[in-house]
Amino acid sequence: MDKVCWVTTSDVHGTGSAGVLSSSAYGLAFQSAPGFISGSTQVGWTLAPVGTSVFAGDHTLTETWKVESLLALEH
Repeated sequence: MDKVCWVTTSDVHGTGSAGVLSSSAYGLAFQSAPGFISGSTQVGWTLAPVGTSVFAGDHTLTETWKVESLLALEH
């Protein structure tokens, strides 16, 4: 079972994708539509029940984001 997943909503100038956090691969959250130089999406996170070994209190979740951008300008 995936412990942390996301869904996207309110996409502007592109397509959002649902996914899960992984320690071995990046997941696509948003891809812009052709011809646009900006876009956006809203991301909602869900944390699955983690079992009996985790107690109430503050816990840390570390994420690594990979943002890729390619802009081709025509002259």
